[in-house]
Amino acid sequence: MVRYRPGADVYSGLLSGCLARRSAHAEEYTLPIAYFVIELNGQVAVCAGAPNIQVLVASIIGTVHGQAVLGAHGMGEDEGQEVHLSWRSFLLSPRDQVTISYAAEGHATAPVSTSATPKMSLDEILASLESIHEMRPRVEAKAFSHTKAPRRHRLGIETAAGVSVDASLGSAEQLQAVVGFGGSGCTVEVDSLTVQPDGTTPGTRWLTDSLEPGQSITFTYGS
Repeated sequence: MVRYRPGADVYSGLLSGCLARRSAHAEEYTLPIAYFVIELNGQVAVCAGAPNIQVLVASIIGTVHGQAVLGAHGMGEDEGQEVHLSWRSFLLSPRDQVTISYAAEGHATAPVSTSATPKMSLDEILASLESIHEMRPRVEAKAFSHTKAPRRHRLGIETAAGVSVDASLGSAEQLQAVVGFGGSGCTVEVDSLTVQPDGTTPGTRWLTDSLEPGQSITFTYGS
């Protein structure tokens, strides 16, 4: 059993690494380029990314009373402003297969939502990300809930190295798989967790992995 903050560690870790690297190498630093090609049942559903992306995340989140949701979000910088991007989300059905490929070049799908805010300090960004990503699973659960009957989310995972992992919701509140790109590369984390009233999140870490450009990871959803 592990305790950590859901989502916030993933996003803040990616962003912290990226900003630290940019600060340490300010003179020669160039923004990395990253795209996630997301396939749903063998068809490209979304290509998320941008040339100036700083943080890029693709996730599958299933809550105990809601359907599993596949989505992608990113953050970049343009003319001194932070630009937040969101791509189309998809509800998953049993036996749906999702493949996420990490690419260093691509042609991004137009995001469904784009917003720009004045550039914030690292502490302000991390506080904002923590608030958003702690709230999002509950918002999605409410938006996509069609029944009060508990769901039994499962993810069959095939890593780039050919390792198979079976992750399940079990008695937890949500099951999440997060593929994230930041200053230190592309990481994969799969967890089941429950948010407690005191803010702690006991759970199970099913997988920690990384992807190199050209590699992919596949998730098969079950309930």
